[in-house]
Amino acid sequence: ADLEAVLRLHVTVYCDGLGFDASFAEHVEIPLRKWQAARTPRDRIWLVERVGELVGCVAVVDAGGAAQLRWLVLHPSVRGQGVG
Repeated sequence: ADLEAVLRLHVTVYCDGLGFDASFAEHVEIPLRKWQAARTPRDRIWLVERVGELVGCVAVVDAGGAAQLRWLVLHPSVRGQGVG
């Protein structure tokens, strides 16, 4: 359920808010689901909720021994509030 919320947040921010086309959802969903299926103990994702609603997230994933930031997004309603 959390991954669907992460995908919806990306669509809200990037497609609805910034005008990216519908293919952007696949650009997020495919690697997100691959990551979920193959995650390692080094992989982490943090979710930011406000009143039970997802308003932000960021992941740090193992990219061949190096850390990589993925899926960093904040809903515009929480920007400038020290969440990031």
